[in-house]
Amino acid sequence: MRAVAYEVSGPSNEVLSVKEVPEPNPGEGEVRVLMHYSAVNPTDVKRRSVETPQFGPFQIPHHDGSGVIDQIGPGVSMELLGQRVWIYHGAHNRGFGTAAEYICIAQDQVVPLPDQISFLTAALIGIPMMTAAHALSICQDLEGKNVLISGGAGAVGSAAISLAKHKGAHVITTVSSAEKALVAEQAGAHVIINHQVENLDAALESQGRKIDLVIDVAIGTYLPRYLPYLADRARIVSYSSDGPELTTSVRPLMFVNAGIDFFVVFNLNQSEIQLAISTVCEALSDGVYPMLPVKIFSLDDCATAHKFVEDRTLGRAVLQISG
Repeated sequence: MRAVAYEVSGPSNEVLSVKEVPEPNPGEGEVRVLMHYSAVNPTDVKRRSVETPQFGPFQIPHHDGSGVIDQIGPGVSMELLGQRVWIYHGAHNRGFGTAAEYICIAQDQVVPLPDQISFLTAALIGIPMMTAAHALSICQDLEGKNVLISGGAGAVGSAAISLAKHKGAHVITTVSSAEKALVAEQAGAHVIINHQVENLDAALESQGRKIDLVIDVAIGTYLPRYLPYLADRARIVSYSSDGPELTTSVRPLMFVNAGIDFFVVFNLNQSEIQLAISTVCEALSDGVYPMLPVKIFSLDDCATAHKFVEDRTLGRAVLQISG
């Protein structure tokens, strides 16, 4: 089969190539998926840039994707054959990700796909929507809560907007351009603050109510700005290390009984993963889909797709593999 792979870390145009590798066969508790689309996430780019292959002579990248189960391994129900699915954590702790014509993966890492959702949309679900779902779960009841989401035009940020609104929250988000503001608006944000042209502090103060939950893509950058506007027992959730190191005054957090939670989606336990998937599937059933624009690349153009993500271009990069 054809697959994208790299043997050493480095720039995408130097280390990524398409190669022929043997078709995989599913083992105990595994299914084989005929891949339709493979999405590129920032974590895929970062891993390729700094990590040499750790699970064999080469690494097939990408965690997220979509396709059809075409083979099943021992211990797997025959009913799964032909199932349309989306995939999560495809390349986590293994050498074979979704950037290939086939992937063999544990059956609990594929999720059935409703008929109304396209394979393209399905490839966008994995990391961003599961991250957003877990971040929002820190606040158990979102109905009527005031939620601030930084980076509302990013993959996780836009997903968090849609999921928070779906749960009944009042959503405030920050963006850095008029174009990104349109994306945040489409995702469902009630208040959009373009911090390139608006004073963030003044905009938050003008809301007239304190913030119950913050989902932050760059906590080192934003925390000092929203710290004065936190409600009693506010929670701050950080899922990314972008931006400067975190330096903050402790007493303002103590005096409102605030808490800060950090997590990486790959390190969630099984119950947390299942809760995130359940939240995502419920939202999908209610018509809440990823809202970012999509740029489609061929398998042979994977290096260009990685560059698209590295350049922080607005939207998602996806490889079309079949279909």
